[in-house]
Amino acid sequence: MICVLLFSPLLPLSVSPSLLPAQDIVHVRSHDDNSERRLSGTILDYNGEELQLRHASGREERLSASRVVKVAGAWSESHRKANTRFSKGDFEAAEALYVQALGEEMRPWVGRRVRAQLTWCYRSLEQTEKAVKAFVPIYHEDPKTPYFTAVPLAWATSPPSPSLESQARLWMGDRNPSVARLIGASWSLSSANRAEAIRTLQSLARDEDARVVFLAEAQIWRTRVATANDQERQRWEPRIQDMPATIRGGPLFVLAQALSRQKEPERAALTFMKTAVLYPAERDLTCHALLAAARELETIERAQEATGLYRTILVDHATSQVATEAERRLKALVGRDDM
Repeated sequence: MICVLLFSPLLPLSVSPSLLPAQDIVHVRSHDDNSERRLSGTILDYNGEELQLRHASGREERLSASRVVKVAGAWSESHRKANTRFSKGDFEAAEALYVQALGEEMRPWVGRRVRAQLTWCYRSLEQTEKAVKAFVPIYHEDPKTPYFTAVPLAWATSPPSPSLESQARLWMGDRNPSVARLIGASWSLSSANRAEAIRTLQSLARDEDARVVFLAEAQIWRTRVATANDQERQRWEPRIQDMPATIRGGPLFVLAQALSRQKEPERAALTFMKTAVLYPAERDLTCHALLAAARELETIERAQEATGLYRTILVDHATSQVATEAERRLKALVGRDDM
């Protein structure tokens, strides 16, 4: 909680800066030359449309969300500790601290930010149901949320657990918000509910949120990977470039899968690596991209590079579902004694 000091006859007129209430810091792009400005004050709200800032003078300023580069808020102690654990990759500890911070937080805009961080934690821990429950309320409150990139979608082809399959069908039936239907259909494509999922994704082509439209389209591509010809796949590439850069990770992964099926291992490996390098926050996707890239490198006899990627998975994604496969492939390449 932020401590607010009030003037009192019992307080000295000169107060140590360390005792003053912490301020929020906002970095914004200027209108004309794209340079950055650093502003300080109290953030009243931050959503997908604008950031409202009250300066120390009392003047209030509204800034377009598209100009906001970075926000360093006056976070609670548990929030700061959670950020530290998250940055160190300790997602279980970070999750517990973010839950504590969310319970303490009174500012709605900070609550949405904490829920977004919780979504990333759950995605990194491969706890999809919890990730969805953390994310959907963000979108419900703020459909233009700046945290949309955290949306927990399926991009690999492994079937969901029975529990997740059941939940995904319920999400598909959720009429509001549309992102819940997108998520539900995404996780249903590799299940017995595939036909319903495809119909749901096709219906989202008319959604008012362009990000939902783009991702629904890319999810449909997943059903076409095995049969898409060169012409169809070539239409995907410019479509990906039309998407906001923040949501291209999953669509690039699907494109790479199609390149692999069409026996273009070098291009497939490069595209898988784009996913891993450009979207490291999406750890649940990155580990699959690294594994797939390594397999493509093996097919073109670049075993040393493949070995490096398998080792990266075992170090950076040791608890992921793909780590077992990475270890098996690594043993086949270098032998148990050399690991």
